[in-house]
Parts: sequence; C-alpha cells; structure tokens
Amino acid sequence: MQMSHVSLSLKEFNGNNNENVVTWVVSLEELFENQHMTDSERITMASSVLNGTALQWFVNLRVRGKRPTSWSEFKEQLKSAFQSTDFQENLHQQLMQLKQKLIPNF
Repeated sequence: MQMSHVSLSLKEFNGNNNENVVTWVVSLEELFENQHMTDSERITMASSVLNGTALQWFVNLRVRGKRPTSWSEFKEQLKSAFQSTDFQENLHQQLMQLKQKLIPNF
C-alpha cells in the first residue's frame, strides 16, 4: 500500500463555512477506493488532514472517548458537525424540483 502517495493527495479540511464537507468526504473516498484500506486507516488518514475547527472537533471526540470506530461512523459524525443546513435545504429543493418534473400533471 502506498499511503504516503495518498497522504500527499489529501486536501485539508478546516471546518470553515465556505468548505463543503460532503465534497471533501467524496474526494477522500475517491482516493481511498483502490487503496484497500481498513476503516481505522481511513480514519487516521482523514484525521491527519483536519485543521482548525475540524481538528478541534476530532480532538474533542477522542478526549471524550467517542472516536469513531468505523469509516461510516466517522463520515456521519463529520457531516453532522459540519454540513450546513443550507446544503441540506438546497438538496431538498433540488429533489422537489425533480419530483415536479417526473410526476405528470393530472
């Protein structure tokens, strides 16, 4: 496994309002996909590029003994902490528009 190559490709995440956590997670998963990494390795690699507010969030999890043990749990906790409500609302509006296009008028 060439984890040093993967770590050079990872973009940092600070948890700022102008960052999209979903896009960041997807970019990580693209890099991890062919690396055959365990969940623990994925969490370690992802947490190694956390900075600022995001790093403080992760440190607080560890201090409280709530460090995620699976990649799915890490992603869900990260999204819960940093996904903006605007992002969720935008997805909801897109879904409603799609439904309106797909459902014929009666």
